[in-house]
Amino acid sequence: PMANPKHFATPTHILYADDIFVFWRGTKKNIVNLMDLFHSNGEVSGQLISPKKCQFFQEALSTQRLRVIKYLLGFSMGFLPFIYLGVPLFLGKLWVCHFRPFIDR
Repeated sequence: PMANPKHFATPTHILYADDIFVFWRGTKKNIVNLMDLFHSNGEVSGQLISPKKCQFFQEALSTQRLRVIKYLLGFSMGFLPFIYLGVPLFLGKLWVCHFRPFIDR
């Protein structure tokens, strides 16, 4: 997280068109703050979140913690690896198999 002037933790993110990737620690406080940020932004901009289209991705969390995160976000859980804009997104070391579609083309 990046620190803002008021010393609150701000999530790091990547924006592309109408997509957003947010990288953060999945604590209850962070999830509630993130959802508050999304809802506040939606009230001002009119850009509302569609939970049915949203996913979260995780790395090695307990089943109980995953249930809590899913409940707080209202999003489904996605699985790595997946392809985004033709690019494979995955966790860990780069392997040839991650880029096989590019090599085959």
